[in-house]
Amino acid sequence: DNAEIQMGAGPDLRIYHNGSDSIIRDSGTGGLQIAGSLVAITNASVNANGLLFTDGGSTKLFFNGNEKLTTKTDGVDITGEVQCDSLDVDGDVDFDGGQVTFNASANTLDFVDGAKAHFGTSDDLQIYHNGSDSYIQQSGAATGDIIIEQNVDDKDIIFKSDDGSGSTTDYIKLDGSQVSVQ
Repeated sequence: DNAEIQMGAGPDLRIYHNGSDSIIRDSGTGGLQIAGSLVAITNASVNANGLLFTDGGSTKLFFNGNEKLTTKTDGVDITGEVQCDSLDVDGDVDFDGGQVTFNASANTLDFVDGAKAHFGTSDDLQIYHNGSDSYIQQSGAATGDIIIEQNVDDKDIIFKSDDGSGSTTDYIKLDGSQVSVQ
């Protein structure tokens, strides 16, 4: 214990065991580099990888021998749950193979036909398009009403229809205490 292999003028590189831990210590100029066509950091039994570097390829991180993170040409592939205190995504987001996407340049959250936005503990409010019709639906264990509220004086609530040419028709107009139906 505590006997050292020392290399360099400083000594820059020291390898030793202190009675409790085995230590490789680089204290010289430059950094510590470990190189090889395949470099693995494994468990004590040398039968499960912890970290695996492949020359010209991926780097893999393992938990208990199970691959959890792999680098790839366009980013990383993560297997399992990602738990974090904060998530900052700078760009587009694709959920479940494109069922729901966030387009960062258009600033839109897009749902494919049949994908629903649910609100409430029991999915009380659902908004979706089934491929033919669009729905705002109250279901589940909902006990209250659907309320559309306008809290700005002198502003109306208007239900419109667009004929496809850009021309719209007011079908229902709620103006204070008056209701107009076309």
